[in-house]
Amino acid sequence: MTIACQLTTTLHVFQVNIVIIVRVLTVMVNLRSDPLKKQKYTKMRAALKGVIILLPLLGLTWLFGLISVNSETIVFQYLFAILNSLQGAFIFIFNYALNKEVRSSFRRTLQRTTTTSL
Repeated sequence: MTIACQLTTTLHVFQVNIVIIVRVLTVMVNLRSDPLKKQKYTKMRAALKGVIILLPLLGLTWLFGLISVNSETIVFQYLFAILNSLQGAFIFIFNYALNKEVRSSFRRTLQRTTTTSL
């Protein structure tokens, strides 16, 4: 595979990621939209927080993909492969494990389960 072909493929992946992020933001903001401006502002903040977390995470790995187009940069090829394989774990950690709302909801579910099972 030539360098131009690899760069073209990587740029297409960037374009697809941007389209998906814009679509997700649109759905998140318009989901159960309420005429109250405060609620829409809260949804927009949550969506923006998600983008701020996900965009570097998804973009950083493909940055290593761009750097690794040369066979002499074997370290970046390994970094690219390792970071891409760990993306799911990073998304789980940053969006769910570190989210206070998700943790409190999980605790409530556990408490409900333990009280009903006794």
